[in-house]
Amino acid sequence: MERIKVTEADVKRALVEAVTAKGYDYVYDNGDPLSEVCWYVHQDVNGNDVPGCLVGDALHRLGVPLGEIKKHEERGAYGVAGSLIDVAENRGRVLSMLSQAQDHQDTGGTWGGALAHCGAVSLIEA
Repeated sequence: MERIKVTEADVKRALVEAVTAKGYDYVYDNGDPLSEVCWYVHQDVNGNDVPGCLVGDALHRLGVPLGEIKKHEERGAYGVAGSLIDVAENRGRVLSMLSQAQDHQDTGGTWGGALAHCGAVSLIEA
């Protein structure tokens, strides 16, 4: 798959849209009470792939097919995003932003808190 071309603003917007859809106070739940693993892609009750974690949701909103995201389940957010999106400028900063958002979520933080933690919250305030 060719990487999706995006800007820093596109990535911030996708993160904000994901949080808006789930709610600022949403805390990720993988659906398995015996596991704390965070998945980029989940399956719904009908067996269809749906976005799972915050970064998986944001990447999908940027146009990355869920099947492509799913191929990277064992990788960290920085590497997954770096493989799937082509950031026009500030590549390292954008990939770090996604990684920081994912880290906040993975330690039980809210998705809204993840926005503040990674620096994407400025679009909410605008």
